[in-house]
Amino acid sequence: MSGWGTGAYGTGGWGAATATPGLSLDHVYASGTRAVTVVLTGAPLASNPSAPGDARNVATWTIEDVTSGTAFTPTAVATTDDPTTFVISTLEDLGDYTHTHRVTAAALVDSGGNAATPPLSATFTGVQQRAARNDAPTAADDVVDLRAYHVSRNPVGGTLNVNSAGDYQTMGGVELVRKLIIRRLTTRPGEFFHLPDYGFPFQTADVVRPVELVKLRAALREAVKREPEVKDAGVGLSLDSANGVLTVTVRAALQPAGETLEVNAELPVGAVGF
Repeated sequence: MSGWGTGAYGTGGWGAATATPGLSLDHVYASGTRAVTVVLTGAPLASNPSAPGDARNVATWTIEDVTSGTAFTPTAVATTDDPTTFVISTLEDLGDYTHTHRVTAAALVDSGGNAATPPLSATFTGVQQRAARNDAPTAADDVVDLRAYHVSRNPVGGTLNVNSAGDYQTMGGVELVRKLIIRRLTTRPGEFFHLPDYGFPFQTADVVRPVELVKLRAALREAVKREPEVKDAGVGLSLDSANGVLTVTVRAALQPAGETLEVNAELPVGAVGF
């Protein structure tokens, strides 16, 4: 006679077949020149940055450049909206896209405190570093005529205008909308505490991948159309991988007069992924 351990209920649908797979690493990828995104197969312990095996503890993670043998120093682990995804920041720049990197979490535990199971490491390629830029001030930047803001080399902000009364001159019409569009596209959501939804979720440290340009263009178009004066808009993108520059061209139709304007902006990106 068989019992519960080796009978139908012991090894059938009620027994061994219901075993839950352990927590492990699913995949990782470089999300910045000093950032690695880690995706797990389940939710780990992530409640105490100083607890052993906690996903938020930097000591849980090791990151290395397999190609060069360089070890990186994790400085912080950020949570995301997905409880299985974490972003690890490093003190040093990652290697470029020709290098293979490895993330290991040998001490990682799940939300119940159980040790994670293999695979506990995963590899990823680096990113193409943004070309160095010479942003040092020059003599031309030392003196600016507030009455002639066009002398500024900054095509986005310009400088201030002064009217005949000596007060700052305000701007309106098409030129104002142009600046409002640029301001929206270069502002991160949450930077204006009273306008939590204002801006566009892009920053200069972001990694841009060519395969994501279609999605990025659609998101930019929707952001531009949020300006009350914009009736419709078209957005063009051009990615200069060698210099790490994303060129954005916006053509917007305004309402109610039907005027049109064009905005061109060059956004430096943190790195170019593949």
